[in-house]
Amino acid sequence: MYTMQTEMYEFLAAQFDTEDHRHYDTLYDGFREECEELIAGSEDKDNFIDEVGDVLWYLATLCKHKGTTLDEAMNKNILKLEHRLLNGK
Repeated sequence: MYTMQTEMYEFLAAQFDTEDHRHYDTLYDGFREECEELIAGSEDKDNFIDEVGDVLWYLATLCKHKGTTLDEAMNKNILKLEHRLLNGK
C-alpha cells in the first residue's frame, strides 16, 4: 500500500474542489454531513475508511479555503497536546 504524504493529498484533493461540487458554497454543510455518515457507519471497517476519506477531503479543502494546510493544523495540534501533557491538562 502506498503511503501518501500530506502535501500530495492536498494537491490531489484540490483537483476536486470545483464550482460544480455540490457543496462548493457550503463546505461546512458537506463536512457535517460526512461526519454524520462517519459516525453512523463506523461499525464496518471499509465503510469507516471511506467516510474518513470523505471527512479528510473536507478538512483539506476547508484548510485551503482558509489559507492554511493540514500540515499546519497537525503541527499546531501536536504542540497543543504536548502543552496539555506537560501541564497536566
